Amino acid sequence: MNNDQTTIHQSDLTHSADTNNVTVINSNATVSDRSGTNVDDPVLIEKGAALLGLYTVKSNAIAGGMGKVFRVHHTGWNVDLAMKQPKAELFQNVMQKEAFVRECEHWIELGLHPHIVSCYYVREINGIPSIFAEWMDGGNLKGYIESKALYKGSEKEALERILDISIQFARGLHYAHEQGLIHQDVKPDNLLLTAEGNAKVFTAKVADFGIAGARAMIADINNDTNLSGSGTVVVNGHACTPAYCSPEQKTGRNLTRRTDVWSWAVSVLEMFMGERLWMDGTVAGYACEDYFGTERIPASEAMKELLRWCFKPDEAERPHDFGVVEAELLKIYQAETGNAYFRPAPKAAANSADSLNNYALSYLDLGKQEEAEKCWEEALAIAQDHAESLYNQSIHLWQNARIDDTEALRRLSENRSEMTDYYLAKIHLSRCDAESAVECLKKAKETLGNTDNIKKTMTEALEMIKNGEDGKCIRTFEGHRKTISSVCFNPDGKTALSGSADNMVKLWDVVTGQCLRTFEGHEDCINSVSFSPDGNTALSSSMDCTVKLWDVAMGKCHRTYKRNGGTIAHSVCFSPDGKTALSDCGWEDKIMIWDVAAGRRRPTI
Repeated sequence: MNNDQTTIHQSDLTHSADTNNVTVINSNATVSDRSGTNVDDPVLIEKGAALLGLYTVKSNAIAGGMGKVFRVHHTGWNVDLAMKQPKAELFQNVMQKEAFVRECEHWIELGLHPHIVSCYYVREINGIPSIFAEWMDGGNLKGYIESKALYKGSEKEALERILDISIQFARGLHYAHEQGLIHQDVKPDNLLLTAEGNAKVFTAKVADFGIAGARAMIADINNDTNLSGSGTVVVNGHACTPAYCSPEQKTGRNLTRRTDVWSWAVSVLEMFMGERLWMDGTVAGYACEDYFGTERIPASEAMKELLRWCFKPDEAERPHDFGVVEAELLKIYQAETGNAYFRPAPKAAANSADSLNNYALSYLDLGKQEEAEKCWEEALAIAQDHAESLYNQSIHLWQNARIDDTEALRRLSENRSEMTDYYLAKIHLSRCDAESAVECLKKAKETLGNTDNIKKTMTEALEMIKNGEDGKCIRTFEGHRKTISSVCFNPDGKTALSGSADNMVKLWDVVTGQCLRTFEGHEDCINSVSFSPDGNTALSSSMDCTVKLWDVAMGKCHRTYKRNGGTIAHSVCFSPDGKTALSDCGWEDKIMIWDVAAGRRRPTI
């Protein structure tokens, strides 16, 4: 697992999940929940509201290019998501909703990539197809340009930052293109950033794949001239943002990956300029020479030459793809900084074990257990030691009582990888064995380093131990000669009873583990024991067909309850006031009621 990628962790058994950057979609099936919510019974969406029993809304509506965006917390995955809701008026009929969902699924299908914002799934809320995607808390590139945060530090630092973001931008788009998807609306608004470490370096991820196509397909009824040039509109059958559009978008020609190359170059030019001085993306390209020399951060001649290449009016003369663009950028980066580019080339695949594991979790989120299990099977067929898949599949099977915790541990232990000890620790935490979790985390730290996830899990384990919640055996009570069949606490919590196949009932001191008293008198195995509400008396039932009432302090039998023709009583208990008791009648499907003080049997239930 790449430590730069967001990982979702949860260690309880209500819904335990562990993922890399989450995406949704099996290679053979589409994940989208179109069942939705009844429009006549709308869900309240506001800060603090609970949504569908699964999300907590953490922000008020944030205005977005196509509608509203909410920051929501997924309570099962314990991670924040972006919930994007288009304007309701975009959808006049079911066909428009389905067209929108189909286009969004192209984004979902991209799988994992470090420079693409992961899309989880589309589900209908209040009648609106809503997109659930990775939350990026750093904002977008547009905001960093406008606030001048992009240019903090020296000119050299700003230049290095611009080149780094440009390369990440290109890598994300190249991967999408290789999967057959053209973005069509490349612009600073759609490049999301998150700060790393000292906030001088940013991870950049491209968002909103397929959204432009969706807007075009549903024929945006609010399409206007958009004088600002910064919003997405539909022009000649193509959705684009005028300030970043390519010549072929403006004229309605067929689009290729080179239209994204043009829009990328406009966005990069804006980074160097520090502002956008044009309302039309074609003008930015045709007049690029007028802008060169006036940049906020001067571009090298090699950088200008690359931008000129990307701005060729004839798309056939532009770089063939972003692989070519990246190769040039890497040369420029080394020439300008004196160092080789520090980020390794990303490895990504829509059907990698990582992606299939994440598809499984999203299917599970939508209640599609069979599809989830198929994804885990596919992931483990690709890599049988894929720790995330083994962990999540095992937790799922354990939750559904198809394996136990011992089997879950065995499955991971027999297919070891560098992540195994970390996930073994999480299973130990789920079974309340915090001491074993700590030992596994120490081993994981040696292999992976002291990552944030290891720190967090170690804190959970140590807190569990500190609070006495770690499932550790505090005390063992020894003294019975045969199998123990029943135990219970005195209401005061200071003593406990146990019944055994050795025909005896024993009273124990919980603090010291000492046997305080043995109650003898039954002639066969003890089935059940129970304290009275005041803790002064106790009941026991036996295979000898009797129920006995004991004086706890004296250890003497006060009374024996026995039905004529006696039947075995498997279970006994007191009423809350201690005046009556219940016992079963063995296999007769009846319940006996006893007057405790008088020893008489009342009518049978």
